[in-house]
Amino acid sequence: KNKNSGNTTKNEIVNDKKKQDEQQQQQPPSLILSLGTAIVALATLPLCILFCRTCTNPTFLQSITNLTPQPIQDLLGFMLPISELSAAFDIVSTFVPDTDLLHGMLKHLLFVTFHIQVGMGHIGIDFLTAEQRRKNMLIRMDVDNPDPSIEETTSSSGSDSGSNNTQKYPLGRVVSKQFQDPTTGKMKLYHGKIQKYFVKEKLYHVVFEDSDSEDMDEDEVALYSEGITPKEEDNKKKTSKKKKFDPSRKFRRSAPSFILFCVVPYMIQIILFGNLNNFV
Repeated sequence: KNKNSGNTTKNEIVNDKKKQDEQQQQQPPSLILSLGTAIVALATLPLCILFCRTCTNPTFLQSITNLTPQPIQDLLGFMLPISELSAAFDIVSTFVPDTDLLHGMLKHLLFVTFHIQVGMGHIGIDFLTAEQRRKNMLIRMDVDNPDPSIEETTSSSGSDSGSNNTQKYPLGRVVSKQFQDPTTGKMKLYHGKIQKYFVKEKLYHVVFEDSDSEDMDEDEVALYSEGITPKEEDNKKKTSKKKKFDPSRKFRRSAPSFILFCVVPYMIQIILFGNLNNFV
C-alpha cells in the first residue's frame, strides 16, 4: 500500500508539471513583450538601411581597411570570400562606369538580400523546432500517454488485496452450465448450486443436478450464473475484452494539423522567399 501511494504521489507530481507546462505554453504573450517586439521590428528597417548605406560607402570601407591590422585582415580573408568579392566588384565596375549608380544598386541588393536571408533563416529555424517537437512527442509517446488500465490496476491493487480472501457469492447460489448429454450426445443445460467455498484456493465447489461437481473461480461463477448458451458465452468473452490501448493515437491525430499549419506554410514561404531571392 505504501508503494502504491508513493506511485500515485509520483504520478500526481508528473501530472501537475504537465498541466503547468501546458498552461505556460497556452498563455498568450504579454503586452510589454508584444510592444517591444513591434518596436524592434519597426526599428530594424531604418537601422538596416543605415547599415547597408554605411557598408557600401567606399570611404567607410577604406577607413576600415586602414584601421584593421594586417594579421586580422589575413584572418578575415581566410575565413570570408573578401578577395573574391573585391575581384567581382572590379569586374562589374568596368561595365558600369557610373560609380554612383553602381553603389546605389549595391545598397538595394544588400538591403533586400539581407532581409530575405534573415527571413529564410528564421523560417527554417521555426520549422526545425516544430519538427523536433513532434519527434520528441513520438519519443515520449509512452510517457506522456500512459496506459490507463495499468494505472487502474495499480490503484486498485491495494484495495483488492484486502478483499481477495472474502467470499463473494453465497452458498446455494444457482449456477447453470451446458454439458454434453451422454445419452443423446447433444449439449444440455444443467443446473447446480454452490455447496462449498475453499478459502485458500479461492474456488467455489458446485454440485449439479446429475450429481456431477466442478470447482469454479469467481469469474466462472459470474459467467455461468446467467445460464447463457455457448454462442452467447463466446460473444460475451469477445465483448468483455478490453480495447487495446494505442498510445500513438494522439500522435497520429496531430499529423494533419502539423502538415496543414507547419509544413504547407513552410513550403509556401520558402518558395516565395526563394523567388524573391532570384528576382533580387
